[in-house]
Amino acid sequence: MDAILDGAADVLRQHGLEGTSTTRIAERAGVSIGSLYQYFPNKLAIYRALGERFFGRIDAVAEAIFPALASLPPREAIDTAVRGVISASFLDPALDRILHHVAISRADFEPVAGFEARQEARLAALLRARARELPRPLVDPDLTARVLIRALGGVVSSTCAREPSATSDIRLIDELIRLIEHHLGF
Repeated sequence: MDAILDGAADVLRQHGLEGTSTTRIAERAGVSIGSLYQYFPNKLAIYRALGERFFGRIDAVAEAIFPALASLPPREAIDTAVRGVISASFLDPALDRILHHVAISRADFEPVAGFEARQEARLAALLRARARELPRPLVDPDLTARVLIRALGGVVSSTCAREPSATSDIRLIDELIRLIEHHLGF
């Protein structure tokens, strides 16, 4: 399965969505088309599995970082979270762009929706736990988390799509940190 997903990622990066076929994926993966169909009934199933793997890696970074955030000063916690999670998002901007394109065209693309929901829940829990340390009270921690996570996701997705070279620009991450700090009243 990993060989098929690796092959699919390579084909998607090289040929884009329009030029990707199950035949090309099977060839790149070094498996027969029949073997590919034993694991995946169609391209969308491959994209879904690729999305689960891609966003699972980013989610693992977030899961590892979030427990430490409870003991850091608020601004340091913001910095640590953004640098860790966003940096992990930018490891493969070409693939991220393609997977977000699939997600945008299909509202039920679970890998993105599930990833966002987990990040929103983590952030909302953190905001509730640290509410007294924030410069101003939060009206609704769930809504604040939703807005911040989706704003960050939009910037990441748009940057990967429009200017992938900007993903290595540290100023972008600095600006995202300022966005969150400002929103929270720092």
